[in-house]
Amino acid sequence: MVTCGFYGIVWFLNIAKDIQTACGNVDEPNGTKDLLLTLVTCGLYGIYCWFKYATLLNEGIQAQGKPVNENLPVICLVSCLLGFGIVAPFLIQSELNKLAIAN
Repeated sequence: MVTCGFYGIVWFLNIAKDIQTACGNVDEPNGTKDLLLTLVTCGLYGIYCWFKYATLLNEGIQAQGKPVNENLPVICLVSCLLGFGIVAPFLIQSELNKLAIAN
């Protein structure tokens, strides 16, 4: 409430950047493009983004030989579809934190 939602935008972009780092892929995800498409589609593309981000994160974690939460993409998708979209970034951030601690 204090930042009028701007911190959510910063968090979205930072999660995309952290997933790029975790996966070793500089092309995907493109946080700026995803944010703009989410705004243009009134949030609908954002539902797909959280699913895509969770999938890319799982691929990056699996490539490092670490155990993954295989249900993460589905949980993110379902929570967004049910109107609890705030759950997805928290779950993804939690997985990113676990990955950072493990390294």
